Amino acid sequence: MKHLDDSTLEAIAETICGAGEGAGGGYSAPGPYRTKTQICDFFRRAGVSPQGTSSTRKWFVLESLQAINGTPSLESILKRLASPKEYRGDATVTQAVIDHLNQILQVEGLELAVVDVEPQIRVRKAAASVPKPKEKPMDAPPDFGRLVSDSSLADILTLRWAEAQRCFKAEAYLSSVVMMGSILLSPA
Repeated sequence: MKHLDDSTLEAIAETICGAGEGAGGGYSAPGPYRTKTQICDFFRRAGVSPQGTSSTRKWFVLESLQAINGTPSLESILKRLASPKEYRGDATVTQAVIDHLNQILQVEGLELAVVDVEPQIRVRKAAASVPKPKEKPMDAPPDFGRLVSDSSLADILTLRWAEAQRCFKAEAYLSSVVMMGSILLSPA
């Protein structure tokens, strides 16, 4: 297992601590909230002795991860964290945790995958996730059939409306204005 950056280890520590319902700490990680006793049990199930000394859950886990960074024990922790066995077969929670971990691990050039029921760590091209802007849905056209008496003209106006929306979405603002103007100047 390669040596991971401290910020990556911190995000993994938050995932081990879990957010759960009503959990404090402000962690956005999916998965169950784990008390310090449950965290120690988690490490035991992964076959690793926790080595942290802090009284705070997150720092206890982070100290434990830093002590095993770059060793096969860290790989065991990650595999257990992605194991369906850890979540009693709840596929939704398991997949949410795996997706979260893969987002964390992508900058390290790693990803987790479950084959049958056994988690595996794979090497991949390192990347950073950049959030994609949310697309605003196109505005629905007005009912041109109520505004003009000719149904074929109403169809043409509806098509121009859609084209004006596409021009706007493509940031061709002048073209969008011209298309909207053609709607306004159409004979009624």
